[in-house]
Amino acid sequence: MGESNPSRKILSADCGGESLVTALRQVLRVASRDVDADELTALLGLGLAMTASASEQDVQTWTGLGRHVQLAPACDLLGVRLRGLHPDWAARGLGTSAEFAAHFRDSYAPLIRRAIQHGQAVLAWRGWEGEPRPEWGLIESSEGDLFLGRGAADGAERRLIGPAHLVYVVEAVEPRDEPPCAQRRLDFAVRSARRFWNDEPAEDGVLLGRAAYARWAAAARQPAMASDLLAALATVKSARHALARWLAVIGPQCDRGGAERCRTAVARLEKWRDAWTEGEATPNEVLERGRETDEAVVAGLSQL
Repeated sequence: MGESNPSRKILSADCGGESLVTALRQVLRVASRDVDADELTALLGLGLAMTASASEQDVQTWTGLGRHVQLAPACDLLGVRLRGLHPDWAARGLGTSAEFAAHFRDSYAPLIRRAIQHGQAVLAWRGWEGEPRPEWGLIESSEGDLFLGRGAADGAERRLIGPAHLVYVVEAVEPRDEPPCAQRRLDFAVRSARRFWNDEPAEDGVLLGRAAYARWAAAARQPAMASDLLAALATVKSARHALARWLAVIGPQCDRGGAERCRTAVARLEKWRDAWTEGEATPNEVLERGRETDEAVVAGLSQL
């Protein structure tokens, strides 16, 4: 008989774009904590995240990379206690490792089953059946050697058919009546955004910020990649929309300086959105405007 976690009846396709946002939001909902998807996008730094692979040519996979950069500190802020089954740096090179599948089966699978038995949520990145890009999901149950769950991007029931490269057991979620104050959340979101723009590469050949934009621009110069690139950029656009909505809400709750910088950031993000919506810009023009906007927003908010 398979093992299941009865509290895992939670995933639904109510939030597009960032699968980590959806997965984390559903973890919080199990604990009766409803945190807005736009806020999670901001706290995780994903509203200004730009990522790319230094080696992978499929641009549609790039927007699934590096999403966990600020996951641990964001969970600390939210009162979510995570336990990674291995350090993030240990995930390097797993895509080409012939030995990792056996190591996952022998070392990590028993720990995942134990978490399921104890009613704990398990966040997993990669390995999901039919995932259109590297995505996050929640493991809900096991049947024999199989793990079953849902891909967070679309809420569809899926099997974990490959070894997950990152796995976090959610050990506890603190009950809270009120979130941290607005100014603290804004300050944290700014630090998270800056993490994607400090010119430090993420793990396993993942490029961030300016380096990622340069990689996207190089791809845009190849006609054969143009349609895939525009489709992938839709996720980038969605994240900027989410951040702008959140800043418009959180700004008036902060001090005068924070409120003013939020208004300026929202205006910049909406200007870029309007340029995109006009449909006249080429992919390279969209990318150049996007880079300039992101840098200006990060710099402006960093003056808090």
